[in-house]
Amino acid sequence: MFFSGLFGSKEIYVGLDIGNYYMKVVCAESNWQDIKNLKSAKIDFISKVKVQSIADKELLTSELSNIFSRYKSQKKTVKVIACMSNPNVIVRTIEVPKKANLDKEGDEIARNYIPYKIEDAKYDLYVLREEIPDAPDKKEVLLISFLLEDVVALNDIIEGAGLEKVAIEFDELGVWRLLEGINYQNFRTTNNIVVDLGFISTKIMVFVGGQLKQMRNLRIGGEEIRKRIVEKVAIELEDWSSVSFNDHQYNALLVKAFEPIVKEIKRTIIAYKGKVDFSNIYTIGGMSYLNGINEYFSKEFNLPVDYIDLAKMGNFIKVDKKIEGDLRKEFNIYINALGLALGHGQQKFVSKRII
Repeated sequence: MFFSGLFGSKEIYVGLDIGNYYMKVVCAESNWQDIKNLKSAKIDFISKVKVQSIADKELLTSELSNIFSRYKSQKKTVKVIACMSNPNVIVRTIEVPKKANLDKEGDEIARNYIPYKIEDAKYDLYVLREEIPDAPDKKEVLLISFLLEDVVALNDIIEGAGLEKVAIEFDELGVWRLLEGINYQNFRTTNNIVVDLGFISTKIMVFVGGQLKQMRNLRIGGEEIRKRIVEKVAIELEDWSSVSFNDHQYNALLVKAFEPIVKEIKRTIIAYKGKVDFSNIYTIGGMSYLNGINEYFSKEFNLPVDYIDLAKMGNFIKVDKKIEGDLRKEFNIYINALGLALGHGQQKFVSKRII
């Protein structure tokens, strides 16, 4: 087990993001000026392991234990903030009648809205502080669906690897905590969209004045897009380096594959038109490295589309030189795990499940 360090030593927090393609681990120590403002942080360990099957918790436990056996001799870890990016972890918004009493009727409302026909799920309801612009007469509720077996699996993985259990949290919070904690490019006073392009699903997050206002989860991601390319072009894809929006061979195919994602982002922007002007769209996740995708999105949405740049965080975040190259190279893959590792000061403001 990992116990607290000696008296006076700094706590090392672990951000654990178990995705459908990679399991990412980030270890960091951080100091906060207050609950929102990150004063300084140092990242001294990162690792990722390719996930053959997210359902194979024994394998994930073994891999995680191996990762920490390499780290244990150097530092003592004390807390883990974890998330499991499973396709069965659904994040959606639902409209609730104006007169609904969420305290009394919340469970019934949740049961009546079963995303993707999942019948055996457990729900948390988190009410957004303000109504979103396209539903001024309705309350908008964030519905988070955790399948019970996912909670058990993550609990077993953390416990089996000798990590202190803290919370299971949905993975979007990692990037939110990071951007708000350092006020990235005036994040708290601007309006932004973050698109997490994952292997199984794509998540679209709207931030107004730094606050999370809306999330959508589309069940389309790298796996499905890869299959479409293989079927049409009859080639095997080991990685995305050979595929580009700028390549005539792939352009039309990629445009068609990304059509549902583009439509949903446009729908989101239109819903806020005249009330909220967006400054940036940020892309994260493994698929964000697809050649030409930011330029394509920028043309479609008429907005700046950028990666989140670790170099712009230099005043707050220091990186151990042993891992600096790897972290910079794949920062958008590690970003949620990093945010979880650094952003523990905000836990009281978010919905979470303690285990």
